[in-house]
Amino acid sequence: MNQRILRTVYAAACLALGACQDTGLPTNFGDGTWIFTVDRVWTAPEGGVDAPTDALDEADYTPTDADADWSIWLSEHGKAVALTEVSAEETAIDGTRGDPVGDRLHYDLTAGVFAGGRFEVWDDGSLRAELTIYGSGVPIVSSARGDLVQIIGL
Repeated sequence: MNQRILRTVYAAACLALGACQDTGLPTNFGDGTWIFTVDRVWTAPEGGVDAPTDALDEADYTPTDADADWSIWLSEHGKAVALTEVSAEETAIDGTRGDPVGDRLHYDLTAGVFAGGRFEVWDDGSLRAELTIYGSGVPIVSSARGDLVQIIGL
């Protein structure tokens, strides 16, 4: 069965049963190759945000079917991350782990993005991620959220 369908069924069951819960900082996001499947994109609320580091509200994300998957390479015991847009086939963005933000692992993106950005990972029963690109003249240019699945055997 398709991984996206399985994740959707799991999430629906989790919500229906009231079993979803934050499990704290993810401990299962380790070195190796991951796929970040974007399933929702941020639509700036009226008034936007004040700073690029502002937390974004889940309500401001809308579902998308766009083919915007990212390959994630995590290395150096989880300290370095490289993001490659699957359709681009070359490393586009690099970053390093910073201090956690609440229950999220936080990576500061510095190479391959003009004004910086962040990549955050959390665990709500499944691994989720947010990729946010900062702007010049506007605090946030884009943000996307979705699921993270590790690729085994590569």
